[in-house]
Amino acid sequence: MLSFGEALNYELRATNVKVSVLSPGVTATEFPDVAGQRRSLFQRMSMMQSRPVAEIGIDAMLRGKPSKVAGAMNALTAWSLRFMPRRLQAVMANAAMIVGT
Repeated sequence: MLSFGEALNYELRATNVKVSVLSPGVTATEFPDVAGQRRSLFQRMSMMQSRPVAEIGIDAMLRGKPSKVAGAMNALTAWSLRFMPRRLQAVMANAAMIVGT
């Protein structure tokens, strides 16, 4: 989705249409409670409230930014993934989402 949104924003550069992609990370919503899910330690540590996430996304959109990662911890995580093989990324993502017993 990120690559698609950034490419679409680029293709529309000569128009007055801008596309912004928000990568919110773990956001506090009612979904896990409704779905009966428990949050992992990583999720609880990196979770942001929905209002600040929305404000970050709206600000990025109004500034015409093609993409924005909400939150410092999410941005650090996204940046660090550039240096890992995809297989290791998958292993780490799985470990981050597992709820400890």
